[in-house]
Amino acid sequence: MGKKEGEKNGGGNKVAPAPAPAEKKDDVSVTAVYKINCNCNGCVEKIEKALRHFDGVEGVKIDRDACELTVKGTNLDLTAIREKLEKEIKKKFELRDELHKETLQLARENLEKEPRIMELRNQPRPQDGSSQSWYPPSVVSSPNSSCPGTPSSASSSSFSSHRTSDRPQSPSHVSPAEAAGIIAVLKDKSVDELRKLLSDKDAYHHFLLSLDQVKIQNNSRDELRKETLQLARENLEKEPRIMELRKQCRIIRKTELAAAQEKLNELERKKEETLKFYSPQSLLQRLQDAMNKTEEESENLHKQLLDRDVDLATFVQKYKKLRTTYHRRALIHLSAKTSSIG
Repeated sequence: MGKKEGEKNGGGNKVAPAPAPAEKKDDVSVTAVYKINCNCNGCVEKIEKALRHFDGVEGVKIDRDACELTVKGTNLDLTAIREKLEKEIKKKFELRDELHKETLQLARENLEKEPRIMELRNQPRPQDGSSQSWYPPSVVSSPNSSCPGTPSSASSSSFSSHRTSDRPQSPSHVSPAEAAGIIAVLKDKSVDELRKLLSDKDAYHHFLLSLDQVKIQNNSRDELRKETLQLARENLEKEPRIMELRKQCRIIRKTELAAAQEKLNELERKKEETLKFYSPQSLLQRLQDAMNKTEEESENLHKQLLDRDVDLATFVQKYKKLRTTYHRRALIHLSAKTSSIG
């Protein structure tokens, strides 16, 4: 009879287990600052284009005055970003600063929750209004099935209620091998022992904790908790070093910024002097000074001729050359002046 009912329900050993939900990895928000040595429009466009479709990048900001590139995103590979930028831009990029506020905050929260976790672990499970609410959903059945008759009928009733209850809040998915192991343990128990498991909470918990599957899960949970706490402590130990490095980076940036500003001011001053020296007004003034000097030399040569300090042939040769130079400069001066006025 039990065999026919098992075949009618599809067979307990042939039920395909539900796929385990994929474990979701916690996202970590990261903000990284890179030192750059390019601030032209072309480099800025290349940087934005290179990071536009990079995995995890949510925002890019370039500060030309401070020569800094700030990249914000989730689960960023900072080394891959630097290598991609150096490959695309053909210039050196240096990772200056990385903010770990989210990681440090998570570490603090984990350490603060440790006493509460240990307290909850040692407390007994609370009871609801129902006398059997402390059982997991997989063993809760209708009121008529609270007193099992035989082990086979009890397991069949439990299997039937598990298929028809449709409880979305139950996250457990038992594989066929695990279910077979639990059934093998229950098969050797008598009817009185099975009734005691359903009526005595302490006996049920003792039986539950004696299962190999539960022991393995508890051991895995304890190991993961220890690893999480150890990682949190290591992160907190690194916080002073991170703050010190950040302070050193700020000092270095201020020093470099002051030196760059001083150099920029010197270049601006030289540029102003060069522009002033080669301005149209300056060129016209120098041309006018050259004309006056040539005119003065011509007058001195004429005076030397009157004083008979130079012979006539020499006077004619030099005077002709001076007047030619004077008139050429005068024509250039007049042409430049007329062009500027027009």
